[in-house]
Amino acid sequence: NAGNLTPDEKAAVEEQKADLEEMLEKIEKAKERMDKVDEALNNLPEAEEVTSEDKEAIEKALETIEELLADENVGNLTENQKEAVEKQKSDLAEKLENIKKAEERMDKVEDSFDSLPEANEVTSEDKEDIEEALEIIEDLLKDENAGNLTPDEKAAVEEQKADLEEMLE
Repeated sequence: NAGNLTPDEKAAVEEQKADLEEMLEKIEKAKERMDKVDEALNNLPEAEEVTSEDKEAIEKALETIEELLADENVGNLTENQKEAVEKQKSDLAEKLENIKKAEERMDKVEDSFDSLPEANEVTSEDKEDIEEALEIIEDLLKDENAGNLTPDEKAAVEEQKADLEEMLE
């Protein structure tokens, strides 16, 4: 019976109650952060399927994870939860790396294509440059990161390839 407690005992119980409420609040905040991470990740494609269109969403998800890991309440996550979050962070970094590689390859294709003369100005001296540009495009299309191109990017590369093949005729 709480009426039988001394004032010191009542104060100690109230303090314990406040501590427990604070712990519950921290746990709830950690759960809310985990829910935000899950929500951010649920709509993302697999690493081999990401395109530049996904870059912003991936960066946002990565930011959400980093906020979670920097949060003072991260200590309220279980070891399994922390490991899962770290794995998700690693997976997101891999997705961003795949996008970066695809973007670099696209830049290389564009640079090689842009350095060529117009189709009606091509001479036999340009043959080697055209073949080199065509090789870069073919490498891109065979590359494992080709799946990280958007449909529009793939179409543009295919169009450039066709233009180069036409220049060689």
